[in-house]
Amino acid sequence: MSSQRKILNKKGSMTIYVLLFATSLISLVTLFIGAAKSELVRSGAYELGNLWADSVLAEYDIPLYQEYGLFGYYGNEALVEDKLMFYCDYTFGDKGYARCNVEDVNIYDYSLAKPDIILEQIRIAAGEELVSELVAAKDKTPIRYDDGSGKSGTPRVISNQSTLRSLPSYGRTDTGLLDRAQELIKSFTSIKDIVKKGTDEYLINQYIQKKFRNTYYLAEDHKGYFFSEQEYIISGKASDEQNRKSIRNRIIAMREVMNGLYIESNYEMKEKILAAAAVLSAGYAPEEVALVIAGAWALAESVNDYELLIRGKPVPVLKTEESWAVSLDNVINNKESGCIDTGNTEGDDYNDYIVYLLCLLDDNTKLLRIMDLIQINMRYNYRSDFLLSEHYSGLEYSLKANGELYEFKEKY
Repeated sequence: MSSQRKILNKKGSMTIYVLLFATSLISLVTLFIGAAKSELVRSGAYELGNLWADSVLAEYDIPLYQEYGLFGYYGNEALVEDKLMFYCDYTFGDKGYARCNVEDVNIYDYSLAKPDIILEQIRIAAGEELVSELVAAKDKTPIRYDDGSGKSGTPRVISNQSTLRSLPSYGRTDTGLLDRAQELIKSFTSIKDIVKKGTDEYLINQYIQKKFRNTYYLAEDHKGYFFSEQEYIISGKASDEQNRKSIRNRIIAMREVMNGLYIESNYEMKEKILAAAAVLSAGYAPEEVALVIAGAWALAESVNDYELLIRGKPVPVLKTEESWAVSLDNVINNKESGCIDTGNTEGDDYNDYIVYLLCLLDDNTKLLRIMDLIQINMRYNYRSDFLLSEHYSGLEYSLKANGELYEFKEKY
């Protein structure tokens, strides 16, 4: 009897030990499973959070990229948050051990309505274009698409005030352009030499020449609303006609400065002016009359320079005797001479003068008007309600998973 009790006691002790071990083992397994689930949520949230952001970026506007090399997705913060929550619920919604929520979505710092965001993308797009042209050895000669007479397509205008008010540059102006032109133009001999390669200004100008046409030269196969797009970037007027006139006035004013300097440096021309002034003034204040005559002569030559440029002829920044076209007799007697072509083949063409005027714009104004044209052309060719302010190049957000906060930032 005593031995049986001892056996039973031993069996009872073993049972207790087994139960204690099993309980400890189950607790340990449960702990490991809980830790594994937590690690799964942690690693999943960390890795998938970036993937969800990339999924939002993948919905970029295809025509915007194809036409202008710009990445941008349509949206607003509420819409983006809904998309992120959809991805989150799809991944963790049926898993009771995961409590996840999307918080603090920010996309407005990446708005394509911001010039600095556009500049980032232009740097990349223009750089890729330049590399592509070098590799493919493309001919960069612009294509003239008028009949060579200085006349161009039927002018277009935007009169809808709502459309104008929606433009990124609305209410912005660039002042002092002509003053900057008159100062800078005295210091160089060729318009081609004023922009240093590799700078933002160089890349922006390359982008403009590649993506937008001007009144007389086509930027490859481009479907813009305005005929005078590059002129719009410089002048910011709502019609082709206004932009053409503005560019005409600016080129003539630029040329007038240089032509006046040439007259001042040419002894023979000054002698002719003084002789004419003596006759016309009848001895009264000939010096003042001489200044008027010199100004009129420089202006007449400048008008002729513009007429040459729009007909595809080059005009040198610094004139020579061979390239000077208008005679003093034509000026004094107010003779209509039309466009006088001396046969000069040296100098800069209309495109070069456009580039010069572009260089005189401040960077912010230039970028804003590039953005205007992109919005105008996207509306004209693809979607009538397109707005750059509704497109974004990146996003930031926080994800709270099981009490831990994860932050994500992605952009193109």
